[in-house]
Amino acid sequence: MLPLNKRLQELHLKPLQKWKVASKSEKGVYHIVEEFPSGKLVCSCTAGSMGKPCRHVRILQNKINKSDYECR
Repeated sequence: MLPLNKRLQELHLKPLQKWKVASKSEKGVYHIVEEFPSGKLVCSCTAGSMGKPCRHVRILQNKINKSDYECR
């Protein structure tokens, strides 16, 4: 388990929602993006689990905000 996900679990914070976002580099692989009560989105990818912004969270935020901008 990656560090940030483990810490959130230790604090007994449970996600409100979960989404699957496809990996750009690996076909057929999906990363899980979870929304926590604080409004924070956390991704299961390596960068996201260390608290860094990642492409998967940006894609999801754009979909939530109904933006047509596609992250590359």
